[in-house]
Amino acid sequence: MRDGSDKDCESMRMALEKFSLEVLVRKDFTKSQIKEELENLAKMDHSKNDCFVLVILTHGSPNQLYAKDDKFDVSLLWENFVGSKCESLIGKPKLFFIQACRGTKFDNGAPQPSLPPNATTGADASSFTIPSTGDILVMYATFEGYYAFRNQENGSNFIQTLSKTLLENGSKVELKKLLKYVQRQIALKFISNNPNEPESHQKKQMPCIVSTLTKDFYFTKKDIVELDTAKASV
Repeated sequence: MRDGSDKDCESMRMALEKFSLEVLVRKDFTKSQIKEELENLAKMDHSKNDCFVLVILTHGSPNQLYAKDDKFDVSLLWENFVGSKCESLIGKPKLFFIQACRGTKFDNGAPQPSLPPNATTGADASSFTIPSTGDILVMYATFEGYYAFRNQENGSNFIQTLSKTLLENGSKVELKKLLKYVQRQIALKFISNNPNEPESHQKKQMPCIVSTLTKDFYFTKKDIVELDTAKASV
């Protein structure tokens, strides 16, 4: 297990079990084991479940994650859970939280200018079908191309902030608003502390969300799988 990942794993377990989630933990899986596990989970009957959640703690590079023995496309995590392949999760949130680097860039930060007023647009539409890729949310620890930080003793800033926020407000705050708060906390309060490595010292981190959720969501009973492919290396 990667240093600090045990702390992240336990923090997420505590946060999610608070809401009566069934938590399954898988550690140091090979690529084939991850693929088989995800296929088996997608074949389960989720008709009585409110949603599906997967948390993965590993190394990564642009568009790829690392198993114990090999790397794989990040899309492997959710491709078995789209509506055309997992009917019992159609219309239900499928949430994926990824603690991994997405590149080797470091964010130096930038001065914050005045922000313009928010503008919203939207249109009503009706349909007898929904997209297979609907109701999926993927939250990455960092923006594409950038490094994600992890403390060897205290765990990653992303997972620790996420788990703490879930514990405190998971049942009271709508998911998208809750995750926006996580983004803001990390964006404003976090700065790396690696004085012996100047290239990674005093750098910023910005979590990134891709979402096709079609409804508001508050945490209730749900299933989660947490994969830790810790022994893979970049």
